[in-house]
Amino acid sequence: SRSGTPVQGDPPHCQQAAARMAPVYQQLRGQGFEIIGLAMNPGAAANLRSFKEKYDVEFPVGLASRNEFAAFAELSLMERFYYPYFLYVDPKGVVREEKQGRDRQYFADLEKNLAASVAKLLD
Repeated sequence: SRSGTPVQGDPPHCQQAAARMAPVYQQLRGQGFEIIGLAMNPGAAANLRSFKEKYDVEFPVGLASRNEFAAFAELSLMERFYYPYFLYVDPKGVVREEKQGRDRQYFADLEKNLAASVAKLLD
């Protein structure tokens, strides 16, 4: 949508997801919740600082290639995956939930769904 807030059916964008995750992160980080963002687009290295400022991102954001991310997420390089891609990892380091950008319903109400996913991890 033109307002920057996705509506049902709009594909999510990483920038929009980061901006919408920022307040949830501020609210939950005191409870042991952490976000680590990975930028994989060409030119990301030159734009990380401005990206974090523009979208009010306080969580760490680093750089990764598609191959590095696929290896970390234990995905086949032959598999098509969609950004943004969320891995919910519990305090023991076990991935408990995964959400990809193609799950438009999840991203349409990201703040609520993010909080619910995190609550499951912190139980």
